[in-house]
Amino acid sequence: MMKRVLIYGVLFWVLGCYKAAGQEAIGLYDLHYTLETDLSTPKGRNVAWDDVHVVSALQGIVNRDAPQLYVFFVDRDQLDIDKYWLNKYRRKGQWLYRKETVTYNTIEDLVSAYAGYIKGVVLYDERVPSTSNVASAVAGAEDLLPIRYDLDSESLYSRLVLGGPRLKVKRRLINEDGSVMFTGSGVILGTNRNSTGSIKNDPYIWYIENYMKTGKCNTEYAAYYLDQYWKQNPGATVRNHHTLSNHDFFISKRAFFFDLSPWGDEPATDEPTQKVGTDLATLKEMLLLAYQQNKGEKYCYIGGFPSWAFKYTKHAGGIHDDVPTEWEFLRLISAYNAFKDADAIAIGALANASFWQHFPLEERYSQPWVTHEELKQRGLLTEDGKVDVKGRNFLIFYVGDYDASSWVSQFTSLTWDDPNRGKVPMMWAISPVLQERVPHVLHNFRKTATKNDYFVASDNGAGYLSPGMLQEPRPISGLPSGLQSWAEHCKPYYEKWGLSITGFIVDGYAPGLNWEGMECYRSFSPNGIVPQKLSSWSMLFGNMPVLRADYDINDVEPKDAAVAIVNRIREREGLPFHWFRNIIKSPTWYVEVVEELKKIDDSICLLDAPSFFELLRIYLKETAPFAGGTGSREDPFLISTPQQFDHIREYRSQCFRLINDLDFSDYVREDGQSWWPLGEWGSGDNAMERFRGFFDGGGYSIRNLSVERKAHDLSIFGVTEGAEIINLKVENCSIIGEGRLGVLTGATFSTKIEQVDILDSQCENRLSDHGSNAGGLTGPLYRSVIKNCSVKGGNVYAKDCAGGISSSMSKDSEIIDCYSTCRIEGITNVGGITGKVN
Repeated sequence: MMKRVLIYGVLFWVLGCYKAAGQEAIGLYDLHYTLETDLSTPKGRNVAWDDVHVVSALQGIVNRDAPQLYVFFVDRDQLDIDKYWLNKYRRKGQWLYRKETVTYNTIEDLVSAYAGYIKGVVLYDERVPSTSNVASAVAGAEDLLPIRYDLDSESLYSRLVLGGPRLKVKRRLINEDGSVMFTGSGVILGTNRNSTGSIKNDPYIWYIENYMKTGKCNTEYAAYYLDQYWKQNPGATVRNHHTLSNHDFFISKRAFFFDLSPWGDEPATDEPTQKVGTDLATLKEMLLLAYQQNKGEKYCYIGGFPSWAFKYTKHAGGIHDDVPTEWEFLRLISAYNAFKDADAIAIGALANASFWQHFPLEERYSQPWVTHEELKQRGLLTEDGKVDVKGRNFLIFYVGDYDASSWVSQFTSLTWDDPNRGKVPMMWAISPVLQERVPHVLHNFRKTATKNDYFVASDNGAGYLSPGMLQEPRPISGLPSGLQSWAEHCKPYYEKWGLSITGFIVDGYAPGLNWEGMECYRSFSPNGIVPQKLSSWSMLFGNMPVLRADYDINDVEPKDAAVAIVNRIREREGLPFHWFRNIIKSPTWYVEVVEELKKIDDSICLLDAPSFFELLRIYLKETAPFAGGTGSREDPFLISTPQQFDHIREYRSQCFRLINDLDFSDYVREDGQSWWPLGEWGSGDNAMERFRGFFDGGGYSIRNLSVERKAHDLSIFGVTEGAEIINLKVENCSIIGEGRLGVLTGATFSTKIEQVDILDSQCENRLSDHGSNAGGLTGPLYRSVIKNCSVKGGNVYAKDCAGGISSSMSKDSEIIDCYSTCRIEGITNVGGITGKVN
């Protein structure tokens, strides 16, 4: 035994000298054996977990400053993905040409070869699954290997700590005697904090106190990957989706790790005894610390995705479905200036990102934009520069979903290498932030692209987040606006990759973009965006074309897909521009779909992305129903007639300026009805039917507008959210209805109103039995500010909640330097300024 220890010690020292001498050769290690173990046995599960965990951590440490260690692990459809990429770049003239390699056959040999990089071991406890993630975070912070405590003679603990190279234990997430360190009670060891009551959460609190708060980790990076709970159900999806192979990059960045539920309405499914919201509270604490340490300027890059096959959804006994869980997590991280590189379920495994991060990209990858002369030559523009529709419907495919490093790495051989690529125009939607983990893949795309391959940013720019959660007021976090920092984050990526279109914006459970959000995207995506939530099918914001996302078309059979496309286009009469999203479809599929479309309806014309969005821009300029402007803050739509004012409802998120007085005495809407408010309640919080824009009255007046209907929120602007209304006079207007009434606005959420004067107008709640809420200026205020406004003359009436300025207001709203001289009638909650403060 002494002789064996001595031999390992010499080997450990000799091979460890590689670091000092400068290791030229690339180390190779094959992890495929971990995919062949018997998962029905503890040994099989332990090898599958432990070996990948240790090797990935070793990679992260060794590859931090230079590409030195490469593994083979990820397969897709019987193709070794890691060998595919290595071989591609070992060809003549490529980055790794003639680079020498050294193959290691055992973990002992591998660890010994890179001994000079390793400072010891962090031990974790298999009885507390979350300690495996904390161990990965500690490993990155202190250059330690994460090893599961296990006295079995074949365990890595026995082979690397008790025997073999005898690595020193530097950090423990388990007591020295092998007992549980985190018990879910008392004071958490190593901290001054009381237990959360959760065995799962206490290790994360320990990490927060000892590493995050002390600045020992890099909060610009985080990893959302499955913990040891995987071993309880390793067959829930593909074998490699423990995603341990993904750890290497984040360990190289000294990131923090977590696996926590985003839901606050049920206990985490992997710990049903915890107090509801415990996981969520811990996650919020981590995200807030990251935000604070990044000073709200840098965005936190989170790798990973909710592991819905294992946790937090109905698959695991929860109450939520898969996509809602994805969107709730997205909503949460966005509130704290974080985005994700979405290693989604089943396709989430990625190896060697710590190696490839050193790939030498070019300074710029440019893409040409189409000219008007080219469009004329192709018969798409008339000689006088107008869109030559000729009964055609213009089509674009969103070729996705390439918002995840793991997805583009795994699917290149199946999609990009398809021999039919280049036969039809394809708008490849690839997140530019993937250059951080798979720069070699993005470089390969650009160097082998055809004339028919055009690139746009995928959801939702340089990273997947909910941009509506960056707009003030920010739900969940209450932090200042993140829009400017998001623009500054995205611009360098868009410039490097020649991007000017954001092909899809997933709004999910977040608010849609208001005018400030639109301004943000216009600053780095000037040639187009495609959000889920838009009050109309399309609009021009500034000079940026905006098109609402339509259906996903993912039929396996091209003929079925073509039929679905044709049916949808025929349903949507009017706008001749159509966008459809497809997920992981091959170029052959697109070629066959186009062939089927020609058989059914040859008026459908598939365009390249520049032509599609440039034509859309021109078309929107031709058809905009205003006196001028482009709808941006510096170039607002100009309003000169009541008809143009009425059209605001079709462009509710944009900017407007009145250029003369409007008289509604003889105005009848196109539907023959009396006035209806511009903004409506819609489908609830953050509904796109609400007015979200910016309106500058220019000091002009709206006169003689009258409405009497048995309806709520009757007013000029109706329900507003995230809006701003300034410099306006309203004269001799009459609003009579049944609830939440105001002359200017009805229910008013997160809105700023300044320098608005109401003259000789009435607002009366006489059409309902309860007769609640009427205000001289607004209905009920929520998180809103009214400043320098007045209501002169006229009258306000409601049985309950009648106010000279607002009918009622929340305690977080403000009314500043305002006055009212109107007549106010009511029975309860009647006030000269507001009827009630809630």
